[in-house]
Amino acid sequence: MMEPLSGPIRRVNVDFTAEMLNELDWAASQLNISRQAVIKTLLRQALDQHYLAEGARQKAGWANCVRQSAIDNRKSAISLTSPRRGDMLAAGSAVGPRFSGAR
Repeated sequence: MMEPLSGPIRRVNVDFTAEMLNELDWAASQLNISRQAVIKTLLRQALDQHYLAEGARQKAGWANCVRQSAIDNRKSAISLTSPRRGDMLAAGSAVGPRFSGAR
């Protein structure tokens, strides 16, 4: 969770549809708090969830980057140590035609 902001509070204007205002008023009455408190609480929860998801994406991105690097390293090692059949044929290897069935 983020630390409460220190400093002056700034007033903002936000437009809501009538349906959304009805939902906010309903939630406020159920929780026995003001509409403003509902908006602040829901907004705080949404921001916290966003930051948690962003952190998870960054961690997953790092893991995927490391994983992809390992895969790339394995692929380059394989291609250096054991050429593919097509590479042998392209190079004119004597082994190539025998495996392809051509005589």
